[in-house]
Amino acid sequence: MEDVLEVIEAEVWGEIGEEKEAGAFAGGCKEAKRARGVDSYQLLAQGVTFRTHIAPLLQPVRKEAYFHAVALLPSESCQM
Repeated sequence: MEDVLEVIEAEVWGEIGEEKEAGAFAGGCKEAKRARGVDSYQLLAQGVTFRTHIAPLLQPVRKEAYFHAVALLPSESCQM
């Protein structure tokens, strides 16, 4: 499951997702133009046991939320 989550994470939040948002895949097939990471993530979550797999499923989401929360904090140099 960890390998699948890595691929989905790259699709949703990584360079692949950013390229698709920017239209870098404009010449390819239409399936490559649309991000399907969220759909894949949902299918994976539906097919696993909640209690045993919730931590690995939420880890990429927590990591991104933490990254964005830290980016919003004022830097220490601004507080002085």
